Amino acid sequence: MNDKRTGRGTMFFKNDDRYDGYWLEDMPHGEGRMIYANGDIYEGMWSFGKKAGYGKLTRYIEQFLLLNPQQILSFQT
Repeated sequence: MNDKRTGRGTMFFKNDDRYDGYWLEDMPHGEGRMIYANGDIYEGMWSFGKKAGYGKLTRYIEQFLLLNPQQILSFQT
């Protein structure tokens, strides 16, 4: 018997990425979801640790609203 992951499970990586899905011989294989530390999410098929077949990548975009002094309204009572 080997000690390699096979079946369904979740792996938390040191870089804060997380994989949740199916494993075969210690590699993501089959349907799974990778949540990257930067907020991106890939959901789809994996083949021996690599994205393969269909999948969807959702990008995390951090947005800021920057105002200059002319755009800030001042209220007087």
